[in-house]
Amino acid sequence: MPRKKPTARKAESDGIHVTPNQVVAFNLAQARLWNDWTQAEAVEALEPHLGHRMSIASYSAAERSVDGSRVRKFSADEIYAFSKAFGLPVTFFFLPPPSQVDGAAVLVGAEGTESLAPAADMIDVVFGTDDGSSAIAAIRMDRTLADIDEQLMTRAQHALLQRANERTEAVARRSMHKIGSWTTHLRNIANQLEDIETRARRVVDDLHNDSDS
Repeated sequence: MPRKKPTARKAESDGIHVTPNQVVAFNLAQARLWNDWTQAEAVEALEPHLGHRMSIASYSAAERSVDGSRVRKFSADEIYAFSKAFGLPVTFFFLPPPSQVDGAAVLVGAEGTESLAPAADMIDVVFGTDDGSSAIAAIRMDRTLADIDEQLMTRAQHALLQRANERTEAVARRSMHKIGSWTTHLRNIANQLEDIETRARRVVDDLHNDSDS
């Protein structure tokens, strides 16, 4: 993680500011340590997924860019390759770094912007929030799984499909319960209306009988 620098862009006087690319660099190093690999072993594992062989110096610079003056800009292709090589989901590489370094808050924001947020806010970026974004992502996932031939699915995809089906069944059960409740309410209303209609007819009949007499 970077040390505090007097020239750093600031939103808080004691904040340490990192970009999303630096978050990826931090997690790239974490992924290698998680696998207990040397940098040479990481380069070797990455080669078939990147389509070329990185030099160890280039790989080392990518990890160090988390606290260096030159920040490596990672492409979607590279982050995909990291996921395949290290056997970790893409979400791993966007997980927040420590929220504080040397007592200073770590703030994350794109380079050149003033839109900074606490490092922990990266969790919302990765997993969504309770304002509906998580549900939208789940719906998109369900639709994507529905397009895949089940015979070609991996074990993990089968597990996701099962959870998707369980979500659908849960929604259906809740909906059926609500339909049953509404049906009961409507029947009660219908019975009340029939009772009102019967009483109204009796009143009308009584009025006619009184007028005839």
